[in-house]
Amino acid sequence: LSILGKSHYELLPDQPGRWREIHQRCLSGIWDRNDAEFIDDEWGGHWFRWEAYPWRTESGQVGGILMFTENITQLKQIENEIADHRDRLAVEREFIEEIITRMRASKLFDASYLRFLQAPVESTTGDLLLSAFKDNGAQHVVLGDFTGHGLPAAIGGPIVSDIFYSMTRKGLPLAEIVTEIN
Repeated sequence: LSILGKSHYELLPDQPGRWREIHQRCLSGIWDRNDAEFIDDEWGGHWFRWEAYPWRTESGQVGGILMFTENITQLKQIENEIADHRDRLAVEREFIEEIITRMRASKLFDASYLRFLQAPVESTTGDLLLSAFKDNGAQHVVLGDFTGHGLPAAIGGPIVSDIFYSMTRKGLPLAEIVTEIN
């Protein structure tokens, strides 16, 4: 098959009308591109990135079309896998946040004699407010903030809470509790 002297319309007679439009725009001097286009073919379809622009002669006239095409099917498959993993991690994070939020909502917290406003940006912050009374009537209050944000900071909250409430219930002095927490 000789391609010399033949136009792409002759070589690709089944070309969709859309491509004819793109080629005609390029022949009129307009550049066109698409960063990700799915083309259904006999192998199940592929993703392509392409650019088509006019080629100009020395006199500045459009002398033809230059088109560069790159098969990005593998890249799109990887992007889709990453998106799937990101979605799954988001669901898991919500699940973990719910567990941590429930763990932090201690029934042992006693708000007597306290006024506070706690409005964290995230539900799993490292902000901590603990309050409990010893048997002798002394009130222990701990206000803290873990370094960092998100899950790593929030995971320490339930541990500190458990130490605080169990040691306060045993009547231990606050200095000893804070040393243990530290």
